[in-house]
Amino acid sequence: MHTVDLTGKRALVTGSSRGLGRYYALHLAQAGADVIIHDVHEHAAAEFGEAPSGPAVAEEIRALGRQSAFFSADLTDPAQAERLVQQALTTLGRLDILVNNAGGDIGCRTPRPDPNDALDIHPDDIRCVLERNLFTTMYTCKYAGLHMREQRSVISLSKLALSMPQPRAPLPITHAAWPSNCGRMM
Repeated sequence: MHTVDLTGKRALVTGSSRGLGRYYALHLAQAGADVIIHDVHEHAAAEFGEAPSGPAVAEEIRALGRQSAFFSADLTDPAQAERLVQQALTTLGRLDILVNNAGGDIGCRTPRPDPNDALDIHPDDIRCVLERNLFTTMYTCKYAGLHMREQRSVISLSKLALSMPQPRAPLPITHAAWPSNCGRMM
């Protein structure tokens, strides 16, 4: 049972063809919102065995009687982040809710180290992880925020593991708190 009625609201959920993003998108739709589905490419969800494709998740939302579409974008590229927001606006007419869910801790060159403590990650991959988590959030906040100044409905998420002590990590790892405050910048 939903405690919030989002009928008539329009949402963009980044990284939503799989995992928690898919869960958030489906719950927004069940609460009445129209939802744009996003991932880095159409078949990203299938690579992880979580859904057939981004368009299939959009179809799940349409089956709930809500408007939905899938768009791919590499949000580490500001031009693609801006294009994604424009596609969402063109499709839905406006944005009321932005959920910044896209991100990850897997490097561009090397697989996730075990233990995942940042000690064995290639230095280039550190930049990649920052781009995927911090820059993507900043870019989507910037471009969606230009159209959402009145709504102030930006939700930025991080993986809980990044903000929790890592028992196997030899060094303490802390989480940058900026993304959770991005709504204040609008």
